[in-house]
Amino acid sequence: MAESTISRALAIPKRQRKPILARLDPYLFMLPYLLLFVGFLLLPAVAGVAVSLSRWDIVGEPTFAGLSNYQFIVAEPRFQAGLLHTIYYTILSVVPFVVLALALALFLNQPYRIMGLVRTAIFAPFVAMVSVVAIIWKYLYDANWGVINYYLQAIGLPKVDWLADPGWAMPSIAIASVWWLIGANTVIYLAGLQDIPDDYYEAARIDGANSWQLLRHITMPLLINVHAFIIPITIIGTFRVFGQVYVMTEGGPRGATRVLLQYIYEVGFREFYMGRAAAAAVVLLLITLVLTLIQLRAMRQI
Repeated sequence: MAESTISRALAIPKRQRKPILARLDPYLFMLPYLLLFVGFLLLPAVAGVAVSLSRWDIVGEPTFAGLSNYQFIVAEPRFQAGLLHTIYYTILSVVPFVVLALALALFLNQPYRIMGLVRTAIFAPFVAMVSVVAIIWKYLYDANWGVINYYLQAIGLPKVDWLADPGWAMPSIAIASVWWLIGANTVIYLAGLQDIPDDYYEAARIDGANSWQLLRHITMPLLINVHAFIIPITIIGTFRVFGQVYVMTEGGPRGATRVLLQYIYEVGFREFYMGRAAAAAVVLLLITLVLTLIQLRAMRQI
């Protein structure tokens, strides 16, 4: 008797049980994205790994090649140069993408009416196509009649052949990329700043804290989660640079800006060594995966 009473007490009343369709609602909402993810990301990634283990020139039938494609690309100077150039671009870009974005967010987080217009102006380049941005900056960098060289000469400085000089080409591309993409990081930092309660700042000001102390002891510690998200995402994004490099320099001058994705494109779609191109893409995928794991671990430690 007692056992049946306990069973009835623990039993969920029928009216509280959710119908099967109600329990499936979250999965039904996720289904369109999951289908797109599987069809356009997961399956191509798996197919890319399979192609990287084979010899295939697009036309014929692929034949199994084991790890020979990986052995080839690791020893190939073009792959090594492309990886080094990508790392160089990342080093040039990540600090401005983070530091300048935070500075802009601090500037935009002011209670002035004009700030809405300024925020729009800073974010506007982000919605432009990469080809449009690259062509605009290519004209700005023109050695003979570009706007930048015009003003350099106006103040008495010599003109610079920005995209034809191996020493200036990659920094020039990095500057254009920062102008184009910094709006996204700025918006994320601005959201993080607006999530910090004003009470913290008011209490610190009452205690005599100055602006630097507010930034150091309140703003920066409370933005740690935003840092842990933005920094790895920015690094991952810079490793996938291609469009602006290809349009502005096509990897020149003398291969000084040929990045890893351009190597993959040339080997796969110009030379038709799809196995080698896929192997290089898998290496890039592994680098991205490692950076993602570092991001997740950093966010877990916070």
